[in-house]
Amino acid sequence: MRKSSAALAAALLLTPLWGQRHACAEDIPEYTLAPVDVRGERAQVLPGGFQSDSGAVGMLGRQNVMKEPFDQTNYTEKTITRFADPTNNFVSIMLTNPSVRNGSIVTHSHFFVHGVYTHGSYILINGVPNLLGQYSTPTFFADQIELTTSPNMGLNGSRASYASGNQGNASPATINFRTKAAGAVPVTRYTQAVSGRGALTEQLDVGWRFGKGDAWGARLNILRTKGEISIPGVDRDEYGYTLNLDRRGRSGSSNLFVGTYYLNLDGGGRWFSLGPNVTSLPKVPDHYNNYDFDGQYKWEKIYMAAFNHEQKLGGAWRAFLNAGYSDHRFHWSLGSGYAGWTIKNDAGDFDTRIYTDYQDWKTYYAQLGLRGDLKAGALIHHVSLAFDKSWFDARGPQSSLSFPTDRGGGNIYEPFDRRVSHSTAPHPAKVQKEREYIRSYSLNDNIEIGKFNVLLGIQHHDAKVTAGAGQRMLSDSAVCPTVGFNYTPAENIAVYASHTEGFTRPSVVGNQYVNRGTILPATKLKQNEIGLKYKTETSLFTFSAFRITQAQNIAISIAPGRERFIGDGQVRYMGFSASYTGQIGEKWNAVGGIEYVNSHQMKTDRGIFEGASAYGTPKWNGVLALEYRPDKQWSILGRMVFTGKANTVNTNKTKMFDVPSNTVFDLGVGYRTQWNRVPVTLNLMCYNLFDRNYWYGSRTGLMLSQPRTVTFSAAFDL
Repeated sequence: MRKSSAALAAALLLTPLWGQRHACAEDIPEYTLAPVDVRGERAQVLPGGFQSDSGAVGMLGRQNVMKEPFDQTNYTEKTITRFADPTNNFVSIMLTNPSVRNGSIVTHSHFFVHGVYTHGSYILINGVPNLLGQYSTPTFFADQIELTTSPNMGLNGSRASYASGNQGNASPATINFRTKAAGAVPVTRYTQAVSGRGALTEQLDVGWRFGKGDAWGARLNILRTKGEISIPGVDRDEYGYTLNLDRRGRSGSSNLFVGTYYLNLDGGGRWFSLGPNVTSLPKVPDHYNNYDFDGQYKWEKIYMAAFNHEQKLGGAWRAFLNAGYSDHRFHWSLGSGYAGWTIKNDAGDFDTRIYTDYQDWKTYYAQLGLRGDLKAGALIHHVSLAFDKSWFDARGPQSSLSFPTDRGGGNIYEPFDRRVSHSTAPHPAKVQKEREYIRSYSLNDNIEIGKFNVLLGIQHHDAKVTAGAGQRMLSDSAVCPTVGFNYTPAENIAVYASHTEGFTRPSVVGNQYVNRGTILPATKLKQNEIGLKYKTETSLFTFSAFRITQAQNIAISIAPGRERFIGDGQVRYMGFSASYTGQIGEKWNAVGGIEYVNSHQMKTDRGIFEGASAYGTPKWNGVLALEYRPDKQWSILGRMVFTGKANTVNTNKTKMFDVPSNTVFDLGVGYRTQWNRVPVTLNLMCYNLFDRNYWYGSRTGLMLSQPRTVTFSAAFDL
């Protein structure tokens, strides 16, 4: 029996025994999900407890989901806690939304929204961008995760487009982490968890208010994880410290969030590219195999700070300031330059060439704005005006080091013998690399006319980029409009339509093309969306239909061996998404939905896959999570995540491969009790319950499934 199976059996036996020994049913307090008090604003938790009814909408401030012309989902701390797979917690949480599909392994936070690729570096913290990176996205300090499935830059200001994997694409979603803040009731919670093959996690969450009238608040969160995850031989070493300070006054309010986060993964490579000699999709190997060489690692360290201030100016007008700073350090020694290997034939053999590299960068952000109301007859104008600027400054190696391992090769159907691999080489010298300066001016008017809301917005966006010290500066600008319409014939029904856009930086053509040195303009991501929202006393239904146009840079052949690189490519995505959250019975809660995406590559790279589906984008996705609560103490939670058939492409983009669909089940149980009059919440969760082996497609290759992962936690409210 594998260790994960043994841990599951033991935890199932111990959980009820703990409750029987230390508590009586009549002594156990009832835990209810009260409204969340966030810096003076109240977000009401929807029935079922998985989502709340409002979230941040950029410079418009907090908005009720029934009043905004977008598809927005606001995940509560309950969702964050219950669905956070400890090996890839952020992406695991986001899979509760049918519009989100996994696109990462344990070393990354990559995912798809409406079929379009994005990752964690585009996440905002309290409305401030550029604080997190693309590799791992911590959530231990988040009280709410707010997902808007549209680019929506016009409402959120500029953000650096660094480290996007392919800098020619904007993010298809706006994601904001609302940090934990001190509430009216003091919090002292200690949580201990064990997961995988012995990884131990400890968390401390302390919050209190102080000062005259409890004007000041402090919330401290500490995270520590160390041990082996569910992949044999892969160790996770992680810590994080964050502090949130806020002040509420009659004339204004302020919030300061500061923190540091460190993660080191010794191994975890599950990413495979397909070489030009592979003729058919390889059979799925055992996902308990370890493909890491001796000395493989990937570590990151982030220092981050976000400051928000809002000042009353008189009447209905307020000034606001948002500012942020981050210092990122990412170092790695990995295979194939990413996190895995290139399969070179149908037998599953791969070369073991190692890349050692690093990225160090700093970001700065500042936004100053004005928000207020104007009345003109029957019209109420909710106006916001803002100016912001993002700075990005990166340092890295002059060139990456690349070399074969001592072993020279491996096979996906055999575990890698790490003892006969290699030792990591030293990193090359650090030099000045990219610099990016982006600024924007934004004006938005949310016009209220009885049951109608009309949102009109415009953003002028300037980007300046240089690829290294002494190289010329690339400049480009664009206008990103935002248009939205929302009609509420009744308080519980809303019909909406919107147009949003995202913008990225310009680029320069490389030396391998005949037009080398040419500056290509920044590309745009455009989305049109129509939708319906229906709310009852127990449920919220949402339906949206969307059309996304993603511009791309492509190569075209002009003669044998001669190619031109131009900004004329395009991928189109059309589809619909339907979701639900709420209570479906007296003891039953549910959250989930389905999505259909019909994607087409238009004017493709070298014209090879004209009309084909976008790489890694399935037509169907679906998720359903059910919670059964037989009484006030017990909670049984299950989730099913379905990913439809997709495709991927080989390394030289000459052949496509179909990747079969997969369905993964998660199952957990929670129990609330007391121990020496201390309230205790016990949670047992098993991810990939049936331990299914499967491939899932990325944009350029295959990723191997995560083995069954069992986590058992105990939270003590002291």
